[in-house]
Amino acid sequence: MLKQQNLILFLDIDGVMNTKNHLRRQARNGKKPSRFDWCPVAAAHIKLLTEKLGARIVVTSTWRYEFGSFEELREIFEKNEINPDHVIGKTSSLLNEDGPVTRGQEIRAWIEENNAQHDLHIILDDNDDGISERFLHFIQTSMEEGFAAQEKIKMALKIIKGL
Repeated sequence: MLKQQNLILFLDIDGVMNTKNHLRRQARNGKKPSRFDWCPVAAAHIKLLTEKLGARIVVTSTWRYEFGSFEELREIFEKNEINPDHVIGKTSSLLNEDGPVTRGQEIRAWIEENNAQHDLHIILDDNDDGISERFLHFIQTSMEEGFAAQEKIKMALKIIKGL
C-alpha cells in the first residue's frame, strides 16, 4: 500500500528567490541591495504552494552551508514572510570516490533517506546540476526573474493539477 502523496519542493535560493531583477529594484528604490531580502513575488508563489497546497520545502541551495544551524536558515524564510514550519529539511553535501556529487544526486539521496519515493517532487533551481536527468518535475528558473516569472508558477500548478 502506498502512503499518501505529499508535495515536496526542493528549493534553490539564488536564481529562484533571490533574483537580479529584485536586487536592481532594491537599488532603484534607494535601498541597499540585500540578498537576504528575497523577491516578494517569488516568495508569494512559494507561499501559495506551501500554505494553500501543503507543499513542504527542502533547501538544496548552497545557503545550507552558510548558516550554522538549520534554525538560522529557517529564520531567513520567516524574514521573507514564508512560514518556517514549511521548511522541513536540507540536502546533505555528498561526496563519492571522485569528489562532490551533483545536486540531482543529493536530492535523490534525501528522497531515499527520508522514504519520500512516493511523494510528488518539484525541483526549483536556476542550474541543472544533474537534475533533469533524474527528475521529471524540474522547473529551471533564470537568475534574472527566478520563481517570480509567471510561467514558472503556472508550470508548478500544472504539475500539481496533473496528478
